[in-house]
Amino acid sequence: MKTILSIIFLSCALATNAQVGAYSLEEMKAGFFSQYVNHEPGPSLKAYDEVRFNDQFYTASGNILDSIYPFFYRHKLMKRILTADPSLRVVKNKVLPPSVYLWTYGKGKENGMLYWMEFADGNGLPEQVKMQKWLYEQFGTTVLNNCRLVPAKWFSGQLKVIESPRVYGNTVVSSSLYIVNVVNGEIEKTESAYEKVKGDSSSLIGDFKDLREGMSNASQFKDEKLLQEIALNFFARDVNRLCIVPREIRPNKDYRPEYSFLFFVDSALKTHLHVLAPSKLDAEDEKRISELSKVIEAQPAGVFARYWTLEGKKFSGMYVKGVILGGWNFIEYKYEE
Repeated sequence: MKTILSIIFLSCALATNAQVGAYSLEEMKAGFFSQYVNHEPGPSLKAYDEVRFNDQFYTASGNILDSIYPFFYRHKLMKRILTADPSLRVVKNKVLPPSVYLWTYGKGKENGMLYWMEFADGNGLPEQVKMQKWLYEQFGTTVLNNCRLVPAKWFSGQLKVIESPRVYGNTVVSSSLYIVNVVNGEIEKTESAYEKVKGDSSSLIGDFKDLREGMSNASQFKDEKLLQEIALNFFARDVNRLCIVPREIRPNKDYRPEYSFLFFVDSALKTHLHVLAPSKLDAEDEKRISELSKVIEAQPAGVFARYWTLEGKKFSGMYVKGVILGGWNFIEYKYEE
């Protein structure tokens, strides 16, 4: 029996070739100035295809998950997008509009299959009704869960899927990545298709996950954004135990020293401090940041993890606002979800 995964393709599929490596320090700095200083237009999440796995597949009759999680909560929590070889949208020289696909995983020797379900929008339009009929005639249909599906036999290529995506440093990043190979519509059984590609882990988030096990409200602390916020609070606590200079500052409403930092995470998962703003530092700034940099350099590897980008590279760190208010306070720069 197959486990069903549905894929909603909301817009154009993009070419993606397997890439390795990580963003360089200069690329990371450029991303910050592009998004947060120059406010250049970045990628829109609406321009990508959306993926829903088996725990979100439901038909018009609904499924048990609707009674467990409100739809808006489940959708926000489990949002996934993908890129694919452009041939996914090209069928015998015809270009499909954004479409909804269903992705099944086979068991045993049987491969899974990629199926076309429907168009994302405008299914009642005459031209789309005509194209739907054409797909039925060209490739035949299969019925699963009361849905009439078309096997996507025309497609051979690679799908890359990330979950809980966000625009960050003017690229699309996530903590989770899947890489899937498709041959004539069949899903190849690779480890990265069934399980997330192994990524980095944050010791701070790991520590908090251990602590939350005994909490009665532990379920509230599963959101990735909240976990990252908690990790930064833990980090500030450790830093302030070792930093003396910020304690000498008496901030008021008119004076709260503030900086923009890049916490650059290298291939060994060591974190390094780089100042992004202000561009000019006075003697007092230099004193504070020199001490902070030494404290951060002394931290063990793995304090922070690196995100995946949609092209399969590592996004090497995070952008942080550092404010001195009775000690260092760190706030991650906002990203678009």
